[in-house]
Parts: sequence; C-alpha cells; structure tokens
Amino acid sequence: MISKKVILVINSSSFISGAEISLIQYLRNLNELNVKILIVIPKAAQYLQLLPSNCEIIFLPLVWFERSINPFYLFKCLINVIFCSLKIIKIIRNREVDILYSNSIKSQIYGVFIKLLTKKKLIWHIRDNLKNDLLTRFLIKNSDKIICISEFIYLQLNISLTKKLLIYGGIDVDEWQPFNGYSHLKERLGILPETKIIAQIGQLTSWKNHFDFIKVANEIIQRCPKKVHFLIVGENLSGKEKKYKKQLETEIIRAGLERHFSFLGFIKNIKEIYAQIDVLVHPAIDEPFGRVVVEAMAMEKPIVAYNCGGPKEIIVNNQTGFLVKTYNYKAMTEKIIALLMDSELQIKLGKAGRLRVIEEFNLKDYVYNMEALFNSM
Repeated sequence: MISKKVILVINSSSFISGAEISLIQYLRNLNELNVKILIVIPKAAQYLQLLPSNCEIIFLPLVWFERSINPFYLFKCLINVIFCSLKIIKIIRNREVDILYSNSIKSQIYGVFIKLLTKKKLIWHIRDNLKNDLLTRFLIKNSDKIICISEFIYLQLNISLTKKLLIYGGIDVDEWQPFNGYSHLKERLGILPETKIIAQIGQLTSWKNHFDFIKVANEIIQRCPKKVHFLIVGENLSGKEKKYKKQLETEIIRAGLERHFSFLGFIKNIKEIYAQIDVLVHPAIDEPFGRVVVEAMAMEKPIVAYNCGGPKEIIVNNQTGFLVKTYNYKAMTEKIIALLMDSELQIKLGKAGRLRVIEEFNLKDYVYNMEALFNSM
C-alpha cells in the first residue's frame, strides 16, 4: 500500500488566475487516501472561498514579488522571505511534511529557501515564461522536479530529462459543457439578438496583446456584413499594468470603435460568456499554456489564435480552430470573418475542439499525472 504523502503547497499570489484555478481543481479531485494537502496562501487571497475543505489552509503574508533594483524593496522582500520561510519550516517539522510544491515562479523563491534549510524534496510547477537570468537558474538548480505546463515551457529548460516533465492542465469536461439556454448577456450589453460576439478573455497584461484584437475589430467592422460586438474580459492582476487598460480604451476611441466594444472586467461565472460568444480570439504572444483556449473548446467554441506558445499545442489548425502567423492580424481577421459567415464551420470546429479536450486536456488525466508524480517522490 502506498503511504499517504503530506504535501505543503506554496501559492504566493492573492489574485485568481489560471494557476490558481488549476490548483483548486486538483485539490478538489485528489485522492485523499494518498495525499494530505497543507496550503500556504496570503490572507487576502481572492480564491479563498473556492478552496475545498479537504485541504488545510495556512495564512502567511506572502509577497507577490516584482522585479526591481530598488535596494529598499529588495531588503523588504528578503526580510519577508526569511520571516515566512521560518514559519513554514516550523509547520513542516510539526506536521511531518514530505514534499514542498511551489505553484509559480514567485512562490518558488520561498520554496527554494525552505528546501535549502530543510532538505525536503521540492516540486516546482512552472506556469510562466522563464527569463535566462541568475535567479531563474538558481531556482532551477535547487528543484528536485519541475512540472512544465506545456511543451513550449518544457523546451525552455536545458536540463536533465529526469528532472523535468510535461503535465498539461486539464478541465472537468462534465462541468464545461456546451450551453444553449437563454442568457441576458446581449440585453445587458444593449445589442441586438442577431449580433455576433467575438471575445478575448484573459488578464489585462501587455503580452496578451489586446492591441491586435482591436486591429482585428477595426478590420471586421469595415469588411463584415454581420452585426458584431467585441468583448474584452479580464482585469490586471498585480496593479503593475494599471495604465494598460487605459491605453486600450484610448486606442478604441481613437479608432472610433467605442460602441462596438465592452470591457467586462473579471467575471466569476465565465461560462455564461463562453456560452454566448461566437468566436474566441487569442492574440497572446508566447502564451505559456492557454487555459481559456481549452475552456472555450470544451464549450464547442471555435478559436483563432497566433501560432505560438501553448495554443499551438492545444489547437489543431483547420480542425479545432485556426492558427495564423504571429502578429498577422489581417490573416486572423480573414479566419474570423470566415467563421462568422459560416455557421456550419463554427459547429464543425466547435465539436472537434470539445473532442480534443476530452482526449488530451481533461481533469482526470491531470489529477492522475500529478498524483503519480507525488507518489514517485
């Protein structure tokens, strides 16, 4: 019989994003006979109410680090790392923790410090693009296992194959079902029932490349005979890019598109948005994975994305959606218009997309692969 592992999870973000959603889904579906979870998070975590009762929550003032050369800021961060790490080390000793698990690059800073002092095994789940700097190399060197969220991330790590592994994120395909019921979304937006909706969903940050989405909208409004409305769904997470939303709004006004756009911010019930859109557009550059792409495909929505990063691995071009050359917003426009003018094509790609999610990106496989890793340590 496999002994029950006690795993201490470090998640230093207070905000809810794909990393937190993926973690929460694992915690809700883990085999409690094999694993006991302690999770360390900031007290103000937005996802607190979503955490299941089968894990023990520990609050500490973890910092969501920002890159800086300000010596005062760096000193504050060092003091915080020492303080929080010593608290966690005490918990590790009292609760006989077997494995440390860091759920992001920034959480890994705590993870490595604790590992060096306790010699516990450390798993680092990389969900972001890596920088080739001293800090990143230090974090890699002091990890026992590194989970890569996509092959795109996997190939960025020039390390032993025994140290890194690829585990795709997964979603509950029974929970993420196509929905054909009535929604008040179009009424709330003040648009006609026959209006087509095109959306970009994700946090407001520059690498998500919303500016190309605005360029695409401008092209579609000028060329497509259908009534079309565009949604930008999401908010900035850390506050570091507060100006970014204002820049997007300014660009929309400059292009004369304000009556064709709606900013919806963070939406808790995002399924209602997916259910009502006709096409999901994903112009992000070097997206580490692309959870929103998987969610949309599970709900039988066609995707048009740039041919890079994680979406390149998720989408099968011309079968579950369209991949176009990076920054070629005109080619992206052509594919979107083709979808808007052909409802049968939308349905065909949507159904194929859901089948691909069931086969390759389902929650059952994700949980199985995670537990196999923990049991192997």
